[in-house]
Amino acid sequence: MKRGDVLMRRKRRNHEESCFDSNYFNWLVCENTDLNGRNCVYTYVVIAKILFDTSFFFIHLMDRNRLVDGWQLRKDYRNTIAKNPESIDISEKTCNLLEMFIALSRRMEYNLFGINKLVSNSRECVFLFLCNLGLDCFSDQWIGGITSERRLAGVEFEIKVILNTFLNRTYEFDGTGGLFPLNRPKEDQREVEIWYQMHAYLNENFYFEDEIVEDNIVRRREI
Repeated sequence: MKRGDVLMRRKRRNHEESCFDSNYFNWLVCENTDLNGRNCVYTYVVIAKILFDTSFFFIHLMDRNRLVDGWQLRKDYRNTIAKNPESIDISEKTCNLLEMFIALSRRMEYNLFGINKLVSNSRECVFLFLCNLGLDCFSDQWIGGITSERRLAGVEFEIKVILNTFLNRTYEFDGTGGLFPLNRPKEDQREVEIWYQMHAYLNENFYFEDEIVEDNIVRRREI
């Protein structure tokens, strides 16, 4: 058995009794991301499963919108795609990190349409999130090469620390350790909702110097 499979088993949380079916997880990964290796040299299915098993919670009140978007993604799947809808629980507005990342990536794609060629769609945005968090080094191929159970447990702990840093907003002033690190932050990113962290990141990295994005609209920057 591959070591990556062992880690996935540890994170399964008695998946047979879970409200989620495997078809939903596969749809999230294969139809909404490149983590299965569609356009990447490496695959990140182990990381995707950990994200899937990790609940998203918010500290900043306005980040509730990110939770609602993730829940809506699940609801849309249940109502339009699921072959076994009753297996998808939408009774409470909750979502996991994978759902939250995908929902946010779709909104980010909308802002980047026709502007940036390096990151031009939601699939690439999800991978960008992994890179910004420092999770891109934990590919399935790298995890699969680990031969020590102790080292594997250490990797799992390291990944949890990274995710908890993001969830608990204990990253740096400039957003390092979060989804949207900045080179020139104008305010403490730990106090800014994720939505406006994203806009600041887009303004700094993807728009022309005389443009700025506000409320999903690219405007000319006032001089």
